[in-house]
Amino acid sequence: MNELSLDMLKQRLDRLERENCWFKRVGAVVFMGVVAVVLMGQAKSSKVEKIIEAQKFVVRDVSGKSRAVLGMGEDGVVLVFTDNKERPRIFLKAAHDGEGAIAFFQKAGKGRSVFSDRGLWLVDKDGKERAELAMNDDEPRLALFDRERKTRALVELLESGDPKLTLVDKYGTHRATLGLLKGQPVIAFLDGSGKLSWNAP
Repeated sequence: MNELSLDMLKQRLDRLERENCWFKRVGAVVFMGVVAVVLMGQAKSSKVEKIIEAQKFVVRDVSGKSRAVLGMGEDGVVLVFTDNKERPRIFLKAAHDGEGAIAFFQKAGKGRSVFSDRGLWLVDKDGKERAELAMNDDEPRLALFDRERKTRALVELLESGDPKLTLVDKYGTHRATLGLLKGQPVIAFLDGSGKLSWNAP
């Protein structure tokens, strides 16, 4: 009976030892797998490019049409957004000389407004500038143009702080001026040669 018990005990110990070895092997494999995943993750993250360099990037929609282009133009960096017919709608530029500009286009592909660090321009449907808001020697001024790009009206804020409105005929001659001079209203009318014909201090 004692021999039988000893044999059974020995068998159980052998079985437990085999199971223990099997668990150790499985544990070692799992541990190695976890270590490999961690190391692979580190290796993969170290290979991720943090800087992508190119002279041009094109973004296309699902149909393959170009919807945005970022690249180098002749005088600087240009970013253009287009509609579903690949017509430019928004244009951004950073020129080599440091000047920046933003332009908005209508569906026909012609500009309607242009912003830059020099001013703002409004453009008609034919692509002609019709209004300009800009700084003139650190003083704001608004100019309105006819279809031939000739100035027809000019609103200025003088260095003294007084406002001034000038009306110009189609030949470029100043014909009327309305403004304030040291806080007092001034009105002047000029003839076709630019000579004063009437004024009211």
